[in-house]
Amino acid sequence: NIALGISATAAAMGYLVYSSKSQSIVSLKGKTVLITGAGSGVGRLTALQFAKEGCSNLVLWDLNAMGMMETQELILKVAPGVRICTAVVDVSSTKAVYEAAKNANAWA
Repeated sequence: NIALGISATAAAMGYLVYSSKSQSIVSLKGKTVLITGAGSGVGRLTALQFAKEGCSNLVLWDLNAMGMMETQELILKVAPGVRICTAVVDVSSTKAVYEAAKNANAWA
């Protein structure tokens, strides 16, 4: 199962600020993390941070396939052992989200 989903910019930014100022209470080592909007901006930064924190599997969703490929390349430079699953997903579509989640769970 997907251990953690990030769907709100505020939550992602909060995590980044918190983790940069103190020790994380929750260990992310070995976890699978789902990040929406991973093709750029806060989503990309969040994906990079989770990889640095030791997540073993990252599921990246975005409408921007090229952006996700760039994010994947950046992640593999800082955390070469991370497994990454990418999907073009429109999170405003319930059907698309359920289908992508089903595929991500099978991958993980």
